[in-house]
Amino acid sequence: KDVFQEGQYVAAIDLRNHGSSGWSDSMTWHDMYDDVLEYFKELGVDKAHLIGHSMGGKVAMMLALKYPERVSSLVIVDIAPTPYGSTEMHRTIIDAMYKLDLSEVDSVQTAREQLLELVPDTMTREFVLTNLVSNAGGDTRLKWKVNLDSLRENLISGNLTSFEPPEDGIYDGPCLFVRGSESKYVRDEHAETIAELFPNSVTKTIQGAGHWVHHQKPDAFVSVLRDWYGQNT
Repeated sequence: KDVFQEGQYVAAIDLRNHGSSGWSDSMTWHDMYDDVLEYFKELGVDKAHLIGHSMGGKVAMMLALKYPERVSSLVIVDIAPTPYGSTEMHRTIIDAMYKLDLSEVDSVQTAREQLLELVPDTMTREFVLTNLVSNAGGDTRLKWKVNLDSLRENLISGNLTSFEPPEDGIYDGPCLFVRGSESKYVRDEHAETIAELFPNSVTKTIQGAGHWVHHQKPDAFVSVLRDWYGQNT
């Protein structure tokens, strides 16, 4: 509501193995942008403005490069159109989630205390804790709402670290890259590749933010989006 015009329909999509979406062993970029296109079909829309963070950003980029006519504009948050050789941060987080003994956890605060040493960064830890939910049917125990097994296997296999653009794929619609000043995911060395694939793009840096830009600096993030959409849509 702080970014888009009144009357515009906004949907927050859980990618497969996240949130309320279904779980699957297969988790390729093709799988996931097909999921998004299927959602377009359910809504009855031909095209949409896309915003994607991290893995969601790669899904949005691949969809825009493969089917540019389906994307009205593109906002990519703290990820570049390139393979990443290291997934140490995400692997560390997933390992920490595995180590949390949910049989001994009866509240988010208990989980927070157990994760203090495993995930020492406060902002990252709080973001991880948003994935803890209650079991159904009055069960007071908590569970993860992400499919940890599939996420870990697809990180190890390279499905979630690769990025191979479609041959001759270019998205020349309005495009914004937003990066955190403290993050290493979108570096100056990526500028040439970004310009080749997204020639009508600009990059904005939010000071003091790490990888979870929208969680760590929400007001600055909304301000950047509001200004950019005001000029480009």
